[in-house]
Parts: sequence; structure tokens; C-alpha cells
Amino acid sequence: MMGPSCAVADFRGDSLTLWSGTQWPDGTRRDVAAMMGMPAENVHLIWVEAAGSYGRLGVDDAAADAALLSREVARPVRVQWQRADEHSWSPLNPGAVIAVKAGLDKDGNVSAFKVDNWCASHSTGERGVGSLKPRNRAPKVVFGEP
Repeated sequence: MMGPSCAVADFRGDSLTLWSGTQWPDGTRRDVAAMMGMPAENVHLIWVEAAGSYGRLGVDDAAADAALLSREVARPVRVQWQRADEHSWSPLNPGAVIAVKAGLDKDGNVSAFKVDNWCASHSTGERGVGSLKPRNRAPKVVFGEP
């Protein structure tokens, strides 16, 4: 994690506004709405640029924490994890197996390129371990066939 996760939430009446650097805006909006017991249409997510990450990005968890706290205190709330929290408590996504195959023409130029990527959905981390079953993503042929 380049920087700790952070989000701001403002719960008012039957609507919620979230400011988050999530990498999955639609999913975060939908999941926070379900957690709060409200329609997704009542959650307005404003994407803001955030620190990059390598592996797990806990910003969706920070958004959920901020939403719950804002509802309880009836005020806008900012949640920013500390680096130790980010690495100690955030759930980790499972590993992936990636196979890359390429072909060259007689002049040494790349003439074909294929990537096979087997991994669980990125959303497994956001929804908790075991809530989604891993799936095999179909091979993606960028161009040609090696």
C-alpha cells in the first residue's frame, strides 16, 4: 500500500454521500448500500484520487466504516486507516496464476501474444473470504495466436 486507505461519508436522512478512492466505484456503492439497508440509488459515490496499492486496497472498507459511523453520529465522518491497520487487518485477495505466450516473426517482431489469467474475482476481498467462488477467466488473445 502506497498510502493508508481513507474515505469520507455523509449520511443524511435516507441518502448517503461517499468520497472514496475505490478501484471499484459501482461495486463499492452497491455493497455499502446493501450493508446500510438502503437502495443503491440513494448512495452517491464521488471518486477521488487516492494513493496506489500493491495487492489489497482497503479503501472500500474505509468507506463502509465511514458510512456506519456517519449514520450513528449524524455528521460527516472521515476514516483514515494507519499503515499498521492497513497491513494487519485488511483482508487479502487470493493469488493468481498467469501464463503468457508470445510468438515472433522471422525478423524478431512480436507477431502473436496470448495471456491466460486464472484468479478469483477482485471483489472477493471486498465481500469477504468465501463469499464468491473463484472462476477461471477465459483466455484473452491480444492479437494473433502463438
